[in-house]
Amino acid sequence: MSIRDLLFKVVMNRAPRVRGFTKKCYFAHPFLDGFFIWFPLGNLKYGGAEVGEIYRVASRIVERDPMSWCKEWTAEGARVEALATKLLEQGHKISARSAFLRAFTYYRTANVFYGPGETQDEMTQTFESGQSCFKKFGELADTPIEMIQVPYAKGTKYENKTMRGYSFLASDDGRKRPTVIFLNGAEEMTEDAYFWTAAAGMERGYNIFTADIPGDMVTRIYDPDFILDDPSDAGLTALVDYTLSRPEVDPEKLAILGVSMGGYKAGRIAQIDNRLKAVVANAPMLNAGKVLEAIKASIKMGKGARDYTMRFCWQYGVNIEEGTPKENVNKLVDEVWGSFQVDPTQITCPFLDLYGENELGEEGARQAKGFYKLLGSKVKVLRTTTEEEGAEAHCQLNNFGLQHQISYDFLDEVFQL
Repeated sequence: MSIRDLLFKVVMNRAPRVRGFTKKCYFAHPFLDGFFIWFPLGNLKYGGAEVGEIYRVASRIVERDPMSWCKEWTAEGARVEALATKLLEQGHKISARSAFLRAFTYYRTANVFYGPGETQDEMTQTFESGQSCFKKFGELADTPIEMIQVPYAKGTKYENKTMRGYSFLASDDGRKRPTVIFLNGAEEMTEDAYFWTAAAGMERGYNIFTADIPGDMVTRIYDPDFILDDPSDAGLTALVDYTLSRPEVDPEKLAILGVSMGGYKAGRIAQIDNRLKAVVANAPMLNAGKVLEAIKASIKMGKGARDYTMRFCWQYGVNIEEGTPKENVNKLVDEVWGSFQVDPTQITCPFLDLYGENELGEEGARQAKGFYKLLGSKVKVLRTTTEEEGAEAHCQLNNFGLQHQISYDFLDEVFQL
């Protein structure tokens, strides 16, 4: 290791952790460490990674060069995808299925640091490669996993567009079943729903539907002109409309589960749509701009963090060609995210308010608790996950299993399953 690498590690070890993590896991760089816990480590539970593979890749990454992260994870995705293809050709469908899912994870992990501009081609390529691998995994799965196209809301300027997504069905027997609509966070794509909630939900007999709506991480990759133009209301309503149109859905047992920015969306759709029978918001927000204001400081953490923040601006429709990075991120936080507001007094359905005790800093935790106090629901639960449980991080990123347990136990009780 060079002197420059050692000095970089020393400096980064002193930097604050991100996403509600309190301790270093592997990397000195806070962003790399947070994503390492989220994607490859978080996806272990349902077969989306192997320990030996992910630590071998991690050992090759040069932390002061974010493109090293992208290069190494892309290479691992390609290696495992080639293995999956070979296994499928040999007739080893179960082995191929496992390898395709792992290849998705590795392409997904690479994708997060690519962005608009000089690495836009790589951003698109890793998204498309990951999507292809996940689609092949779904085709080989024991339970029905299919890509869907959700029509956007009629009467809007995007009424002729569709939102890509997935249906994860507990069974193909045609029976109506309790159903969860999963809402992405700002850094998620619909394939992530498998690990966040779908695998756990299908085990319990739930169907799960999800779609990328305008403003989500990859919507502008597959349709550059599909840009957020409201506080997500039209996309959320269209997703509920589509889900209720499916014959496998029991409308009396329809729930929303949203994580991270999806926590805001869960509260927002519960406020404006009375068709929902239960909501899990992880974690809910009163004003997303106030919760996420700290991201303004990320542009000072070097090129990788700055590029990552500019990708946020781009995906939410801020023109990054016009202003400085500081001006653009201020516009994102104050104008776009600042418009993401919820009035909990208007919500009446059963509601689980779930958050990690280190939830995006003090403001995230404060708003989660304040949201609960204002809730109009007669049935409402406030649940804080803790460091003692190994789940203090933002949306329990360090303990998916506990998040699944809490969320689905709540829904089981509400729906009397």
